[in-house]
Amino acid sequence: MSKLNESIIQKKPQKKRARFRHLQLILVVLLVFGIGGFTAFRYLFPHEQDFILNYYTYAEVSTRDFAISVSANGTVIPERQETLRSQANASVTLLAVAEGDDVETGQLLAELTSTELSSRHASARRRVEQAEQDLERLGYDHESEQEASERSIAQQEQKVVELERDVTLKQELYQFGGLARRELERAEQDLADAEDTLLRLVRQYDEALRRQDVAWQRAEDSLAEELAALQDLDAEMKALFVYAPFSGRIVELNVSEGVQVNNGAAVLTVATVDDPLVRVQLDADVIDLIRVGHEADIRTSFASYPGTVTYIAPRAVDVGGTPVVETHLRFASNVADLRPASAVSIELEVDRRADSPFLPRGAYLSSGEQMFVYVLRDDLAIRQDVRYGMVGSSAVEIVSGLLPGDRVITSSYDEFRHRTEVRVNLEGGRRQ
Repeated sequence: MSKLNESIIQKKPQKKRARFRHLQLILVVLLVFGIGGFTAFRYLFPHEQDFILNYYTYAEVSTRDFAISVSANGTVIPERQETLRSQANASVTLLAVAEGDDVETGQLLAELTSTELSSRHASARRRVEQAEQDLERLGYDHESEQEASERSIAQQEQKVVELERDVTLKQELYQFGGLARRELERAEQDLADAEDTLLRLVRQYDEALRRQDVAWQRAEDSLAEELAALQDLDAEMKALFVYAPFSGRIVELNVSEGVQVNNGAAVLTVATVDDPLVRVQLDADVIDLIRVGHEADIRTSFASYPGTVTYIAPRAVDVGGTPVVETHLRFASNVADLRPASAVSIELEVDRRADSPFLPRGAYLSSGEQMFVYVLRDDLAIRQDVRYGMVGSSAVEIVSGLLPGDRVITSSYDEFRHRTEVRVNLEGGRRQ
């Protein structure tokens, strides 16, 4: 074997030993970094087992009835409300009430004065007086004319009677030859003329009576028209005195003494205060759960009153894209202290679930995103998914995930919500 081959054979083990040393160096470096990283992780990121919840509140799942209710906002509406308006262009000369005053039916509330209406009323009264005088004068004239005609007729009738006697006498004389034919004929002609005159006087009298009737009727019609116009103005003048149409309360005053108001302008508004109703708009999809006579709770900011549904509209209307049904409620007792147009809320119970598990409300609802709770098991709090039902003002219904008797942390979860279980200090818990 040549020397060159021997040299090659001798160098091969040296290359293997160099590679092994490099591998050892790499392993040492990795081990050092691994130990360093583990140490840093251990000190910078504490283990879950190191967290202990020292202060918290908890509650035990119990059972109670949950009412399924329909809520809405409403408005107090008086049984009767009326805005009294000026009946003419006028000025307010007297204001006998103030806003908030209680009034009785027929009580004087305000007095207005209209110069233009007063002038028209005075003119109308003068026209009525003139028409009455004309009618009275016409009556005197007719009476005088009738008396003169009746005297003329009576005189003519007497003349006819006398001429009839004269003709009768002359006819007898003529028969005995004591009177000429000419004298008899003259007497008969005088009688015929007198009878014609009587007939003419009677016809004139009848025509005069008819004319008088027409003139009298015309005068009476004129007087009636003037009286009607005066009565209308009397009503308008009377309307300037504003009286309470019913017993109630002054809820709005639109004028003050001395101001000028236009015809039709609002003077004041009076409303009843006893037995008001509440008007609400209920969603059409829940209205089938409610009936007339349904009991309800009517609430203000400071009080609660029992009430009853008295009216449900037969059809829905669209309000802001939502179909709603107008519904009226009555208070069960007198609520005269409630102001008209006051805002109230109503709640109607439409169903009830008995013996449902529940928890009191607490910070756990929001911090647990209403999806999970932490249930106490000895010294551990274990995360548990949960599903809620009805959420009331003080209690939350549990639909699934918990059983009566389970103890649940009700304080905030913000500090440990990322953990599936938490060690707790049993002495740091306080029952809610």
